[in-house]
Amino acid sequence: MSLGRSVADEEAAFCAALLHDFGLIPPYRRDDRFEIDGADAARDFCTRHHVSPERAALIWGAIALHTSPGIPTRLASEMALVHLGAGLDFLGLGLDQVPPEVLEEILEQYPRMKFKSEFRNLLVEHCQHNPAARFGSIL
Repeated sequence: MSLGRSVADEEAAFCAALLHDFGLIPPYRRDDRFEIDGADAARDFCTRHHVSPERAALIWGAIALHTSPGIPTRLASEMALVHLGAGLDFLGLGLDQVPPEVLEEILEQYPRMKFKSEFRNLLVEHCQHNPAARFGSIL
C-alpha cells in the first residue's frame, strides 16, 4: 500500500536513505532508539531547509521505521525503499536478486570499508550510551 500514491518521491527517499543511521552518530544521538534519534535529526534538517511538513514527516517515518519488519512495506513507497535498501545493505536480504555484474560494479565504486565491524561498533556505543534503547529495536 502506498497511501494513495503510485509514484515515489525519489528525493525524499534519497534523503531518508542518506540520513537513516544518523541516530548512531554522537552529534545526533540522544536518548531514544537510534532510529528515532536519526528521524528527529532528519526532521530538524528538513525544517532548517524549508522542506514541507508533509515531506519532512514522510522522511521521518522512513527513517523511524527502517528497521521495523512488516511495517514500511505496507506504507508509503519511500518508507518501503529505505527499509528494503537498509535490509539489503546491512543483512544482504535480496542480494541474490542483484545481478552479479551490477553488484561487482557497485562494490568497485562504493567499497564496504569494514562496514560491518564499524557499524557494529556504532551499535555497541549506542547501547552503552543508552542501554534502554535496546528494547523495542533491532539491538
